[in-house]
Amino acid sequence: MTDEPDDAPRVHRLTGADLMQWQSDVGPVPQHVGAVLLLDGPRPPAAALLALLRDRLGAVPALGRRQVRAPLGCGGWYWADDDRDPAAHVGVERVARDEVHAVLGTATRTLLERMPVGRSPWRARVLVGPDGAPVALLVVLPHGLADGVTGLSLLCALVDGPGGPDGPVAAPGPDGAAARPP
Repeated sequence: MTDEPDDAPRVHRLTGADLMQWQSDVGPVPQHVGAVLLLDGPRPPAAALLALLRDRLGAVPALGRRQVRAPLGCGGWYWADDDRDPAAHVGVERVARDEVHAVLGTATRTLLERMPVGRSPWRARVLVGPDGAPVALLVVLPHGLADGVTGLSLLCALVDGPGGPDGPVAAPGPDGAAARPP
């Protein structure tokens, strides 16, 4: 029996599969997944697409969390709330030519870059051609951040707008009470 009320924030621990994904990402090539959405037809300006990415992806709860090691005696790794500044994750990148192979080359290069430490590990780019017109949208994140359900909710938020559930929102970190067995 615990002394915590039913409405107390729950610590959301990383699962064994989460830990395996994070801790096995040690080689020179990061274990990232990416999605490239090629744009066709009339295209809004790059600034409008940047705002769209910030708004829609910033509303996906899984993209507002990062993995943190709990203090000694407080259990294992857990999901912590990030600063939730989607602007820190979104930008514009130029491709050499307005063609699929150039877009995929740029996407691959971006996919191979390590994520910054200390914040939610994801990035999104509006890829623009030599004339500055948007040609594609790119989203990159570690495999451990987007399981199947989270990946689908991410795609839904990007294409259809935010709205659906995508797993637990990060709660405060554990304290000594959280480490005690029930």
